[in-house]
Amino acid sequence: MKCAIVTTSRADYGLLKSPMTAIREHAGLTLQTIVSGTHLAPSHGRTISEIENDGFKPDWLVDLIIDSPSKVSRAYSMGLGLIGFATAF
Repeated sequence: MKCAIVTTSRADYGLLKSPMTAIREHAGLTLQTIVSGTHLAPSHGRTISEIENDGFKPDWLVDLIIDSPSKVSRAYSMGLGLIGFATAF
C-alpha cells in the first residue's frame, strides 16, 4: 500500500518526520513524499535539503510559490498548486 505525505514547510515537516519514518520502515507500506511550499523557496531557506539530509527522497515537487505580494500572484500560485497536486496524486 502506498502512503503519500505532503509537506509544505519546516513547521509541518517537524510533525511529519516520525510518521514518515514509520511508514518507510513498515514492510507493507511504501512512502511517497510530496514536497511543496516554502521547502522549495530560496527566500525561505529552501528547506528541502533538511528532508533530503534525513534520508527521504522527494517523489514529487510541487513548486507554487510566486514571490510577489499581488493578488494575481496568489491566484496564480493556487493554480500552480492545483495542477501540481493533481499530477502528483
